[in-house]
Amino acid sequence: MLKLQKQKEKIFRFVMRFEHALDLLEIVLSITITIALIVCFIPLLRNFADMPFGRNSAENFHVFLEQVFTLVIGIEFIKMLIKHTPSSVLEVVLFAIARHMVIYETTPYQDFVSIVSIAVIFAIRRFFYVHSFESKHDESVIQWLEPNVKDSASVKEKAKDAIKKFADRKDAVAAPEKEE
Repeated sequence: MLKLQKQKEKIFRFVMRFEHALDLLEIVLSITITIALIVCFIPLLRNFADMPFGRNSAENFHVFLEQVFTLVIGIEFIKMLIKHTPSSVLEVVLFAIARHMVIYETTPYQDFVSIVSIAVIFAIRRFFYVHSFESKHDESVIQWLEPNVKDSASVKEKAKDAIKKFADRKDAVAAPEKEE
């Protein structure tokens, strides 16, 4: 029995180390993508300055718009890696679809599929979105308030009460009361 417990502890420690290594890799990837976005931003400024003076300003604008959309998707991707929320994933997908619609020449059928995809994303956000998946905003507000107020204990309690009342009100709206 003791041997089995030690094996479970070893496996648990390995899994925790592996998760930590993956978190570090995710941070390194986010930093790398951020550096790449900064490097890609420099030619964007040059293209912006050259746009009105070029021979084919419509084509220059198209290239500029493509670069801007690529940077925006990169920024949203970094936010997705940092936040780990369903909302950030939906935003990345939404921007990718919008980029496809605006940048590329598409058929009416492809436009229709893109519009339906965007409508599905908005429907998911409206009807299936669970706010409890989002970040721990409530605790971060309390942690921010604590060092900035002299009597932090009373403010902390008031903030917790306000958050509890808001959550209760939100739950009451989300789930209609059952009549007995």
